[in-house]
Amino acid sequence: MSNVWVQFEKLFPQKKQFVGKVLSIDNTAGTSKVQLLNSSVLNVFGTSVAVDDYCLIENNKIVSNLPALTAYSATIY
Repeated sequence: MSNVWVQFEKLFPQKKQFVGKVLSIDNTAGTSKVQLLNSSVLNVFGTSVAVDDYCLIENNKIVSNLPALTAYSATIY
């Protein structure tokens, strides 16, 4: 019989994923400065996304470009 906690942890994605807006690019170092949706700023690897575009970040690396879509929130009771 497997440990219940291990089974629970397997339900979550193993990769850390974030969405952010590229603030600047450093081509010599191969990194970009990205502002996350919670306003914190990260330096990540990758230069494939242009400044002011949104990107998907996995494990501190830019994976792909994302469209700039309007976000909505709703409270459900």
